Formats: sequence, C-alpha cells, structure tokens
Amino acid sequence: MVNATQFPEQPAVLCPRCQKPMMRGAAKPIMFTNGLSDVPYSCEACGTVATRTLNRDGTPHTAVKAG
Repeated sequence: MVNATQFPEQPAVLCPRCQKPMMRGAAKPIMFTNGLSDVPYSCEACGTVATRTLNRDGTPHTAVKAG
C-alpha cells in the first residue's frame, strides 16, 4: 500500500468550486499500471471531492498521445 509519506510535499491543491485549499487523502495504487496512484482530495469548506493521478514519485501523471 502507498502512504502519503512516500510522496514529496506538493503545492496546495485548490478547490475548483470555492478556491480554498483541499485536504489530501491516502494514495491508492492503480492496478495494472506501472507505478501510478490515485490520490483523493476533499474540500472541507464546500465538500467537493477530486482525484488526481500521480506517479510513484509524486509528480502528476501526464498522458502520452500516440501519433
């Protein structure tokens, strides 16, 4: 299992709805991927929940387009 200490400190994620900082949840590894994890973020002010996909080193995952 991946825990929050495995990821370096990331800049604050702002809520897309109210622009307040969001709280980070526990990272969950994504099965059948090479080191990707889903990290949930929740806003205590308005209740919005968002998930970001991060690489094992904590950097944001960027999709590569074929072609």
